[in-house]
Order: sequence, then C-alpha cells, then structure tokens
Amino acid sequence: MKNLVALALLACGVVAANAQVLTLTDGDTFNADSSVNVNNDSTAAEYSASYANGSGSGFGGTLGGATIRMEATANNMYFGFNPNGGIFNNIVVLIDSKAGGFTDATMNDTSDGGRAAITRPIANGLLTGPSGFAADYAIVFGSFGSVSFELTGGSLNFLTFKDTAGSVANNRELSISRSTMGLTSANFGFNWVAYMTSDTGYMSDEVMPGPAIAGGNPGFDNSVTISNFNRFEAVPEPASMTALALGVAALARRRRKA
Repeated sequence: MKNLVALALLACGVVAANAQVLTLTDGDTFNADSSVNVNNDSTAAEYSASYANGSGSGFGGTLGGATIRMEATANNMYFGFNPNGGIFNNIVVLIDSKAGGFTDATMNDTSDGGRAAITRPIANGLLTGPSGFAADYAIVFGSFGSVSFELTGGSLNFLTFKDTAGSVANNRELSISRSTMGLTSANFGFNWVAYMTSDTGYMSDEVMPGPAIAGGNPGFDNSVTISNFNRFEAVPEPASMTALALGVAALARRRRKA
C-alpha cells in the first residue's frame, strides 16, 4: 500500500522526482498514540515508514546495516532504531523540517556526549550534508538510550529522553511532540540524514542514506559527506482522499443545480 501511495504522489507531483533525493512515504492517516509502544522494541507492525538504505561498515555496520522507523500520530512523531548488532557509539539523525537550520560552526554545545555528537562534527567541519539541507532537530541513539534536541546557536534545547529499560537487542525508540517540532498541519514532510560517531568525535564511514564515505572511516580529520537525504511524508490514506474528492464532486453538482 505504501508503494502505491508513493507512486500516486509522484504521479500527481506531490513528491518531486529527484535523483538526489531518496524517499519513503508514510501513506497512513495518523494512528492513535497507543499504536506505538515506546518500550525500545521497535517493530515494523508499529511503524508505517521503514528505512534500510544505509551503507558503510567502519564501526561494524551498526548504522550501515540498520533500519530506522518513523510513525506520525495526531499528537506525536515516533522514531525507532533497529541496529545491525550492538550500539557502542552514537547514531545521530539530523532532521530538516522548517526554514533556517544549521550547517556551520555556530553550534558549540559539548556539555555531554549526546550534544557533542551533534555539534562537534558540524562545528569542526567534519560533516557536509546534501545541498540545501540545514538541520533543525537531532536525535541521538546511543548506549545510554535515546535523546532529542532542537538545534540552536548556543546550548541545544533538550526535548525528550528515553533510557535503555526494556531494550530488545539494543533497539531504541523515542517520541517527540509534533507541535514541538512545528508539525501542526494535517499533511507534512521533512528531510533527514544519519551518521555515526564515537564519544571522542571519531567519525565512521556509516551513513543513511548511502553511499558510504569513500576511503573508509573519516576519523578525526576528514569530512563526512552525505550526498542524499531521506524524506518522511505524512499524507491522508487513499480512502480519505477518495472521500474528499467525492465530497467536492457532490458540492459541485449541487452548485450546478442551483
């Protein structure tokens, strides 16, 4: 069903066909918040969108062979991470969901490992994102659990945290209020990328979406370049779109009769 919805959106011009954009589309209406149980047991049954287009194996393929899942409800965005193996470093998901964002050294919050994993690569010029991509929010999946922040020029704004209690094979889950992310409309989308770094700032070649960084792990000195980005789209289900179209047609008929 999701593939059919994605094809329909492409045909209608809702999602631009661009070779530099790798997309998966959530074609469901917003489910009840109870549809996702944030217990660190991320499953395909809970999430409408699943991404497994990472690459690289410098840190064991934890991100390169992982699956990242996303789900929208009326109130929240949910994120799940199913690693390839154990989580011994920091997997950072950068989200571009609104105007503005950060691409330069104005971010300098290194007060803990999660914050440093977000800001150090950008501040030190170790991360180059896709053209036009500027992150507004970030999620870190680590050995400590999962945490999310709004990006700022000073201290990052803490949003949510989920510890490792109940983790299944190092799976991670996290929820963020949609209003906190400014995702208040019925239909919305955002672009995102993911990379991996150690607590000390050593950069892996593992990214999502791929391809992996040429030449192996960039380490402390070489830049990670992510050329493409994934996209999450929340759209009405086909039944809702059909009902809307029928309603518009009925209204048009009434007006013609009048």
